This record gives sequence, structure tokens and C-alpha cells, in this order.
Amino acid sequence: MNSGDERYRLLVEKLPEAYAYHQVVFDGEGNPVDYIFLEVNKAFENMTGLKRENIIGKRVLEVLPGVKDSSFDWIGIYGRIALTGETIYFKQYSEPLDRHYRVTAYGEGKKYFTTIFQDVTEEKLKEERTRELDCLLNFSLLLRREKENLDRILAETCELLPPAFQYSQHACACITLQDRQFKTSNYRDTPVKIFSPLEFQGEKGGTVEVCYLEFPGPREEKPFLKEEVMLVETVAEHLSRVIEQIQAKKALEESENKLSITLDSIGDGVIATDKEGKITRMNPQAEKLTGWSLEEARGRPLEEVFYIINEKTGEPAPNPVYKVINTGKVEGLANDTTLLARDGTRRQIADSAAPIRDCDGEIFGVIMVFSDITVEYQMREALRRSELRLDAILSNAPGIIYTYEMVDESPRITYVNQNIRDVLGLEPKAVINVPGLWESCIHPDDLDYWKVNSSILREKGEAPYAEFRFKHAGGGYRWLHEEQKVINREEGKLEVVAVCWDITERKQAERLIQARLNMLTFSYYNSLEALLQKTLDEVCDILDSPLGFYHFVDEEKKMLTLKAWSTDTLKYFCKAGDMREMEYSVDKAGVWTDCVRERSPVIHNHYPSLPHRKGMPPGHAEVTRQLVVPIMRQDRIVAILGVGNKPHEYTDHDVQVASYFADIAWTIVEQKQTEEKIRYISFHDSLTGLYNRAFLEEEMKRIDTKRQYPISVIMTDLNGLKLVNDTYGHDKGDEMLKTVAGILEESCRQEDAIARWGGDEFVILLPQTAEEKAEAICKRIQRRCQGVYVGDVPISVALGFAVKWSSGDNMFKVLKKAEDNMYKQKLAESRSTRSNVLNALLKTLQAKSFETEEHTRRMQQVALQIGEKLKLSNSELSRLKLLIILHDIGKINISEEILTKESSLTPEEWEEMKKHPETGFRIARATEEFAHVAEDILSHHENWDGFGYPQGLKGKEIPLLARITAIADAYEVMANGRPYKKALSKEEIVEEFKRCAGTQFDPELVDIFLSLLKGEDNNIRKKG
Repeated sequence: MNSGDERYRLLVEKLPEAYAYHQVVFDGEGNPVDYIFLEVNKAFENMTGLKRENIIGKRVLEVLPGVKDSSFDWIGIYGRIALTGETIYFKQYSEPLDRHYRVTAYGEGKKYFTTIFQDVTEEKLKEERTRELDCLLNFSLLLRREKENLDRILAETCELLPPAFQYSQHACACITLQDRQFKTSNYRDTPVKIFSPLEFQGEKGGTVEVCYLEFPGPREEKPFLKEEVMLVETVAEHLSRVIEQIQAKKALEESENKLSITLDSIGDGVIATDKEGKITRMNPQAEKLTGWSLEEARGRPLEEVFYIINEKTGEPAPNPVYKVINTGKVEGLANDTTLLARDGTRRQIADSAAPIRDCDGEIFGVIMVFSDITVEYQMREALRRSELRLDAILSNAPGIIYTYEMVDESPRITYVNQNIRDVLGLEPKAVINVPGLWESCIHPDDLDYWKVNSSILREKGEAPYAEFRFKHAGGGYRWLHEEQKVINREEGKLEVVAVCWDITERKQAERLIQARLNMLTFSYYNSLEALLQKTLDEVCDILDSPLGFYHFVDEEKKMLTLKAWSTDTLKYFCKAGDMREMEYSVDKAGVWTDCVRERSPVIHNHYPSLPHRKGMPPGHAEVTRQLVVPIMRQDRIVAILGVGNKPHEYTDHDVQVASYFADIAWTIVEQKQTEEKIRYISFHDSLTGLYNRAFLEEEMKRIDTKRQYPISVIMTDLNGLKLVNDTYGHDKGDEMLKTVAGILEESCRQEDAIARWGGDEFVILLPQTAEEKAEAICKRIQRRCQGVYVGDVPISVALGFAVKWSSGDNMFKVLKKAEDNMYKQKLAESRSTRSNVLNALLKTLQAKSFETEEHTRRMQQVALQIGEKLKLSNSELSRLKLLIILHDIGKINISEEILTKESSLTPEEWEEMKKHPETGFRIARATEEFAHVAEDILSHHENWDGFGYPQGLKGKEIPLLARITAIADAYEVMANGRPYKKALSKEEIVEEFKRCAGTQFDPELVDIFLSLLKGEDNNIRKKG
């Protein structure tokens, strides 16, 4: 186990939370039926009492058989998260362990999951105490709120009690008062219950009881806690006192009501008239309201004493007495009638007038009863104004506010504000009092969900918020967020107030975000073409468009390339065949490329009527509407995305959605192209385009299988690369490497893997290839190299191969063997190879300068005679001969213009010329058999006085052979001349050497040379 694993194990072991790792057991149909303990920590043992040694490797139904009969589906829940890989959090009571736990569980693979949990039993007990206190608090608030509404107090008290019990989901409650019962909807009388009596003045008048429908606890546990018993007793005691108070108050109110009837009978004004409408009688209240006493009013016309006007117009109101006399019917005043008292006081009144008949049924007078309703009228007016203000407020609220009544389990709207017109295009009057209208406009896929939410509302008075699609009057659907609350349940009527907000844009934003995540995830595992099709499918789905296409654009060439069509386009609408990668000219394309020409999004909502449309190719879908957007990068259009045939018109919002997806797709395209480029670079040699060493090492591991045996490995080395690099520069060497790479690719099979192993080496992997075939490929490579030149340099390679026959052979040892075989060939042919390269170099130099074979031969004659005069050994004379051949090899990199220039060199050209000794030194040193003359080549332009180049050596610091070469080179030029310089006479040569002795040349060597030249030794002249 490595250090990381050990740290992880220690971390898990020391976790304060319990940790367990399991494997799910599935039946033959893929259903989870059990799970196995694979690993637990110490905290798990402490919290569960289960020891590691007793459970590891065992199934949970072996360890805890009670799990199968538990009310919580432990196996099913854990099986689901193992399959989906999701993470869940929950609290749950474990019946087999009799403990409460807070659990975090997540899947790992298709069969495994991990749980991390804490024992929250004590916390759960505290919660139970809290529930009891909450119950008492809510009970107290209920009594304070409802005060005298005994039925509601008793009904809501029933609902408050069960949640306060430890097994609340199994609890129900009932309150009996005399012959009436108030109970929870799930109430059923069971033996497992507690109750407390309701007592009034020492006598039992009812009970408060709580039952368990079934007791989920252990048998040995008492069903009810003592605190729960005390809770029921406390509630019963308080209810007894409250009921006594309410009943006493009700008796008092009944007495007061009787008195009120009497008071009301004399509280209204009463006036009686004769049939002429003159007052005959008034009661005290009428006197008070009119300001007239009976004595003053008797005999006067009614309108004089009872003067009434219309409150709104100020005009006198019709007197009801005359109408009663004429019609014989009871009449009343209009709602806005005002009585003007004698002292000018204005009172709003309500009036009714009835005929007084004699025993014969004849009308002999009228009795009128009226009352002061000024306060009521003012309240009614205030209420009317308040309703107007409320309607104005609600109509300016940001959402739709409406009320409805449930009629046959279907909502009938009773009020809706004006916002319904703006949000859904519906007129308020068109939806009020129309049963079933609201439901009919909800999207079919959301209707069941909305109904379930409504049923919860009917049961509990509140419901979770709902989000659903609602049909707009203009077409399409809008997303609504709705919250509802019951405001009236009286007399079996359910009245609800609801508020809806338009969340269409939020839903679209969420969908865009989710779609973006889907596309990013999709791009990791799929090709570029599949990604573009996925993009089109997403945007077509959101914009309700069955047609979709994506083109790349080359704005410079004015060309478009079709990269993808949406799935539905290919499946249902386009029968023209797969046209991907087809190219189009922008100038010749139809209206769908208007966005390229205009460089902005284009909407064609009336496509068939466009005058510049060019028609569709055979098999292409007919287009009715179209939206196309460009994708811009650095002010260039790089792609376009188009959709079409939406059922209704495209909008600017649709442009935003399409542009969003188009831009995301292109960003991912760029990312994938970059990734592909990086992947290519990481596995390919940048110079040759072949695979690189990293790739080949992995490939060697990958193909090392029995099916691929025998595997041959060829190691190839480009001969003379260093010499070429040092001579011609790395550009020439790179060209040679690329040439060899091409030869190798031409010589090998499609299934062979060719890689540049490093520097001048290549490796070829040949799967399912024995010795004969590998050797044939090596020969083919050698044949194709023959006669191939890069410039004047011949291509030459060394080859070696080895074969891996079985798994017992180590692939890298096989490679080493191939390398050894290659080096054997390289050693055997190295001399001839280097000789070929050197000859090529010399021929190149001769072709572009005066360094001819004749020049070299004449220099060798002079130099060897001086060497013989100095009695040099044969080996030194051979070395001198080689030096003469190579002394100016460094000029290979100097341009022909400089080498053959007839006029004087410029300072820059001279500096370039002075580099050739160093170049020659590097070339010679790079070749084993020439390395011993490298220092001589470097020094052959040094001067005796120290003013030569490149190192400024002086006197005998300069190697002897370099000093001899300098004299031989100078003499050859003086004696034979150059096209830009005529040859000197013997006398002129002698004078020049004498002048330069001790400065440019070694004076001793000059004396030897001049003695040879003057005839003291006639070898020069004879051989010259």
C-alpha cells in the first residue's frame, strides 16, 4: 500500500462519523435485494454496536434480518444510488438498531456505495421535547386568536396534538364534547391511546384522546412518554376552562340578543301618516333623527318634517309614502338617501314604508320605519373605495393575483387582476366564473402535477409552490410560478387566493444553462460532428424548430461548409441525402446566407414570399420561417447557425437563444480543435510528422499481445547527420530527416508504426511480422535510399532489426537488440559512408570556389617536399596530405558570391570569410578519422607575428603542419593566379615570401621553401 492509500485509510478510520462501504446484491432481473459489508471504521462499530469481525463480508439481512421488514426501504434506496451514482442526505430511524441516524450516501460504480452517518438519537429526543413545547405554544396562540370560535379551537387542537408525539406519523387525535366529535382525518379508535376528561363544574362533559394507529416501537417500550401524557392532560385542562368561558359568554349573548331585539324595535325611527301623507305619529327615535317633536310635526306634510335628498346628486328624493298610497305595496328608499334634520344635520338612512289598512282592507295611512345608517354607509363607502384601491394595487402588482372557489373539484375564478392580460393575453372578464377554464389552459404534461398540488391545498390549507406551463392566448406556453392559500372553508365552501409570476425567462435561462452543461459533458466523449448535431438538437428543441443547420465560414474565400444538420432535419424533413462537408459559395447561396452578407442575425418569418429566394434542392424540406445567426471571432464570421419552421414567428429573444448556443458550440469547437492539435503534437514529431518516442513507447505496450506475435522492431539511423549539421547547418539536416521519414513511410505498411526515436534515429514497429518480412522491409528501405540526395549529400541509413516471438521476450530488450544490430552495420559501413559525405562536401566546395582537385594536388606537392626536408615521419606526411585536402572545407558554408568575388571583400564579407577555419574545425572534429587534423585546420590562417585568425596564435604556438599548409597555399595562389588576380613571376614570389617571413610565415620554413624554389632542390620545379 502506498503512502496515499495509507493516509486515506487512517483518515477514514479516525473519522468521527460512522463510515461503511458496501456492495449491492442484485437478483436476476437487476433489482437490489441485499447488500454486503465491505469496510467499516471504528466509529461505525461504536454507533451501531456491530463489530467489524462479525459483519465484514456478510449480507445485511444476515446481520440485521429486521431490515427487510423495516418501514424504510434501506436496500431499495441504496440500490438506486449505486446504480445512478447520485448522492443523497436524509435522517431515518433504524428499527433493527433502535437508533436515529443522519445519513449521507453516494454511489461508486454500478454496484458499490458508501454511507457516512451520525447517531442523532439524543438530538431526536430533544426535537420531541421541542415539538411538545411547540404544540403548547401553538395551542396558546390558537386560544388567543380564535377566542370564542369553539368549533375551530377544538378542530385545530386535534391537528396540533399528533405532531407533538414521538411517532407522529402513526398518531391521530379526537376531542369529544357532549354529542359532538372533532378528530383528525386519519382518526381510528385503537387500544393504544391516552385520554383526559373535559370537566365543567366538576362533571365530565367530554374527552381529549390521542391514539396510535399502530405502534412502531419495540414491544418492551411504553407507547407514550410521560411528557406526552402530561401534554394531553394540560390541553384538556385548558380546554375545559375555555369551553366554560365560551359557553357562559354565549348564554350572556343570547340574553343580550333578546334585549337587543327590543332595543332595535325602538331604536329605529317610526313615523305614521294619514292617507294624505300628513304625520299622525312619531316615536322618540324619529323625533331625534328629524329634529321635530311629535307635537310640532303632527298634521304637517311628511316631506316638511322628513326631508330627504339623494346623497350623490343633492336633488330631493321621492317620498315613499305617496308611492305606497298609490300602489298599496311596501316601498323602500334608494341606497344613497340622506335625511336633512331640522338643525341641518345630515344622516344616511335606510327606510321602508308599508300601507295601513282597515278591516276592509282599505288604506287609511302609511307607517314608515327608518334607521340611521350613517356609520354603515360610511363604512360601505370606505369599503368600496378600499376595494377600488386594492384592485388598482393588485393590477399594478408584478404577478397575476386571483381568487377562486372549488366547484366539483374544479376551480371557478371569482376575481383576477388586470395583469392576466399582460402575462397571458386573457381578458379578466373572460375567465371569471367559467368553471374548468384554468385547468384547460395548463400544459397537458403539467396538469396532473398541478392537480396533486391542489389536492394537498384542499387537505392542508396550504401547498408547496407549483411551477407549470400555461397556454398564452396568442399561442405558445408561458411558465408560471404559483403560490396558493385557502382563505375560507366555511359551510363546505373552499375559497383560495393565488399569486402567479411569469418565470418563462428564468426557466429558459435554466434550460440554457443545463443545455450548456449537457453540451460540455457531451463534448468530452463525442466527435466534433456529433457535438454540432447535439447543439442543433438542443436549440431546435428550445425554439420549437424542426429544422436546423450549422456551417463553417471562410470569409476570405467567401465559402461555407455544411458541418451538421439537426437529427429531426435528417430524419423527417430532408431526403436529399447526407450533404455534410458540402461547400457553397456565399455569392451563389440563397437567402439563408443573408446573415453573412449583412454580418448580423437575420429573421425570415415569411420565407415563401421573399423575392430573392432561390428555391430548394430536390429532397430538401420546404421552409416556412427561418432564423440564422453568425458566430463572430475577431470581427470575422467563422460559422453560422440556422433554425427553421417554428409554428409561430421568430423573435429577438429567439435570436439571443440561437446566438448563445452558436457561440457556445464554436467555443467548444475551438477547444476541441486545440485539444486535437495538442494531442497530435504530444504524439508526433514536429519536424517529420511521424510518431514520437512517447507514443511509440505506449504503442509497444499496447500491441504486446499474443494476437500480434511475432512483432518485429527495426531501428534506423541516418548516417552523417552531425557532419551535415555542422557543415551545412541544421536546415539541411532537417531536410535529410524529413526525406528519410518519407522513405520509411513509403517502405512500410499501413498497420506499421513509425516513430522518430530521437536525433538521427527512427524505430518501426511491425506487428504480426517475422524475420523474413522484416528483413525484406529493411532491404526495401535501403534500395529506396540509393541515389537519393539532399542537395549534394547522399541519403544513407544504418538498419537493424529484432523479433519478439512470445510474451517471454521483453519488448524493450528486443528494441535494444535491434539497436545493437543497427550499430554493427553502422560500424561496418561507417568509413565508406563518411567518405561519401566528405566527397560530396568537397565536390560542392569545388563547384562554387577555386578549390579544385588540381589546386589541392599542387599544394600537396609543395607541402610534402617541405615535410620531407624537415624529415617528417610517414604518418605525419600522411596527416599533412589529408590536411591539404581538408584545410578549406569550412568554406562550404560561405556563399559562392563571396568565394568568387573579383573585387575586394567588404568588411562584412571579410568577417564571413574569416569564419571558415572554425567551421572546418567543427566538420573535422565531427568525423573520427578526420579529427586528428581539426586543430591544424583551425590554425592554418594564423600568422607568425600573432595577427592571424581565428585565435591569434603566435610563433610556434601555431601547429607545424598548419604553418606548412599556409606557405603551400600562398605559393599555389601566387604561382597559378586566380581569375581576379594574375600569377606572379618566380622573382616576385621570392620577394613576397621574404617580405612576409617573420610576420605572416614561419621564417625558418620560408628559408627551406625558398631553397627548394631557387634550385638548390629542383623537386618543386620538376614536379610543378
